[in-house]
Amino acid sequence: MRRALLALAVLLVLPASTEAAPPWSAPRDVSGPFTFVDGLWTGFGLIGWRSEDGEAGAPAGRVGDPVFYGSNSGAVAIVRRSQLRVAFARPGGDFGRSQLVATGRRIASPVVYGNAHDDLAIAWFDDRGTRNDRVWVALQRARRPISAPIRIATGRVRSVSVAIGSRGDVVVAWDARGKVRARVRRRGRARFGAAETIRSGPAYSVALQTGMSASGLAYVGWSAQRLTEGGDRGRGYYEVAVRPADAARFRRAQRLERIGADQAVVPLRLALSGHGRALVAWTGDRVRAAESDASGRFGPPHTLSAPGAELTDVYAAVDGPRVVVWTAPGPVVQASYTPFGAPFGPPEDVGSGEGARLGYPLAVVWQVRLGDGVHVQQATRAG
Repeated sequence: MRRALLALAVLLVLPASTEAAPPWSAPRDVSGPFTFVDGLWTGFGLIGWRSEDGEAGAPAGRVGDPVFYGSNSGAVAIVRRSQLRVAFARPGGDFGRSQLVATGRRIASPVVYGNAHDDLAIAWFDDRGTRNDRVWVALQRARRPISAPIRIATGRVRSVSVAIGSRGDVVVAWDARGKVRARVRRRGRARFGAAETIRSGPAYSVALQTGMSASGLAYVGWSAQRLTEGGDRGRGYYEVAVRPADAARFRRAQRLERIGADQAVVPLRLALSGHGRALVAWTGDRVRAAESDASGRFGPPHTLSAPGAELTDVYAAVDGPRVVVWTAPGPVVQASYTPFGAPFGPPEDVGSGEGARLGYPLAVVWQVRLGDGVHVQQATRAG
C-alpha cells in the first residue's frame, strides 16, 4: 500500500474545551491519526497541515507553506510538473482548484504572503544551479487576477521571502549565497526599486523572514550559519534589517545574538505588532525575544525559556497580547505570554508534543505521537 502525500488538510479551529484550567485550555484533538505530519499552520480560524495517511494514491505535488490572512482567507503554493500554482481556501475550510502562476524548469522555495485586505504576494526562484538563478514575484490585489511574474533578480540564489503591507508596499529578500539582498516597491509605484545588498555580518545558509508594516517599514530578519560539505559549521548569527518608509535603503542590520559553532541556528520568527513595531524571537542557548520601537530599532532581548528549548513560532496583536512558543525537552510545548505593555511571563506548559504554531484567536496547534499515530492537537487561551 502506497502512502499518499495529502496536499493540505484544513478545518475550523475548535472552541476551547470546557474542561480547561487557566491559562491554556486542555489539549484536544483536531485530527485523526496520521502516519506522518510535516508542518502545521494556523490563523484566522483555520488550521492546516501536510500529512501521509497510509492510503493508496499519488503525490499531489510539492506544497509550500500555506498562509492564512485577511478575513478567513488562505492560500497555498503548489509545484507540480514544472508549474507553480496557487490554491485558495473556501469558506468551508477546503481549497478550490489551483490557478497557474508560472512555469519553470526547477521552481524552488515558493512562499506566499497575504495582508488584511486580501492582497497576495507570491515569490520563488528558478534554481538553475549556476549564477543564473532567477528570483520572481507575482502579485494579486484583493482576489483580482494574479499578475504576470516580475523578475526581481538574477544570480546565485538559495532562498527567498516576501511580504506585502496593508497599504500595498512590497518587500522581496533573497539569500545571495553569503549576502542578503532585497528590493522594495512602494505603494502607487509601478516598479520595484533597485536591488541592494543589506549590510550585515556573515550571511551563509540564511533562513529569511520578511514583514511590511502598515506605516511602510520593511523588515528583513534571518538566521545564518556557515555549513561545510564535511558537516562542520561556523558561528551562527541572528540579525534584522529595517528600511523606514522615507529611506532610500536599509539600515545596517541589527545583530540580535551571535552563537558559537557548537550550536546550530534555528530559523527566527518575526511578527508585526502594530504602529511600525515588530516582535522577533530566536534560539540561542535559550529562547529569547525582542521588540522594536516605531522606528524599527530593537530593545534588549528577553530570555524566555530554560536551556535546551527550540523556538517554533511567535504571535503579536496590534495593541494586544504577544506570545512566543517553543519545544522544551520531553518534548513539551511551552509558551510565554504578555498582555500589551507588560513584560513576558514565565514559561507555561501547553501540552506534550512539538512543532507548535500560533494563530488568531490565541490558539496553539502542535503534533504529538500517540499509540495509533501522529495527531494534531490544539489549545486556546483567552486574552
